[in-house]
Amino acid sequence: MAKAVPSLLFAYGTLQVESIMTEVIGRPLSTGQPAVLSGYRCRRVRNAAYPAVVRDPSERTAGILYQGVDAEALIRLDDYEGAIYQRLLLEVVTDDGKQHTAWVYCLVDHSHGLLSNTPWNLERFIAEDLPDYRLD
Repeated sequence: MAKAVPSLLFAYGTLQVESIMTEVIGRPLSTGQPAVLSGYRCRRVRNAAYPAVVRDPSERTAGILYQGVDAEALIRLDDYEGAIYQRLLLEVVTDDGKQHTAWVYCLVDHSHGLLSNTPWNLERFIAEDLPDYRLD
């Protein structure tokens, strides 16, 4: 019997914006739940409006845990994220203290040089970058 594909996705960047998530996967998802990924640092990618995460035991990354992410959505998400990201199954904790295994897009090891030292901020992205942000 084939193993079931996890249907949870932890989004820490542009996919927290409902309109972007809907456009990427082709349908709306139910509202996500705030969650935290421990042991990962979130920084802005150099010369880009979006972030990436890399392993860093001393840091935590806030985001949204989405449910109902099926195999078709994952294919579309893989395409959106591109070659500099790898999709990993990691543990995240929701605000209610529950631990969940979810897909997380992390920067691939050979691309760590693309990461800036600038923390990524959702509110700043929405105010400054979202109006001109393009998915292609």
